[in-house]
Amino acid sequence: EMFIGVLALTQSHGIGFSPSLLLKHKNSFEKARGDIEAEAARLVGHPVLLSSPQQVCSLLYEELKLPPPNSRAGEVGAMNKFKGANQTHTTNEETLQALSALHPLP
Repeated sequence: EMFIGVLALTQSHGIGFSPSLLLKHKNSFEKARGDIEAEAARLVGHPVLLSSPQQVCSLLYEELKLPPPNSRAGEVGAMNKFKGANQTHTTNEETLQALSALHPLP
């Protein structure tokens, strides 16, 4: 009930937006992403599309031969038990944090 007034004002006046501020943050983000991708390429010797979970997975587990996480406890070291050949290992944040102790890339 108390938000009805706020919602009415938002509908009638809109929400403020600064295109120049968005562009500033976009440029900052793109530079940081480029720096990270360049460092990743330096570490592995070739470009890697870090926004592709498939490429990151292939790089970590096939090329760098890092141990996949344990499917039960999320620990690095034990193999996952797969139900099918098309399943891949995870590249979630928790796994990448664990793998970072083994290689500077993750």
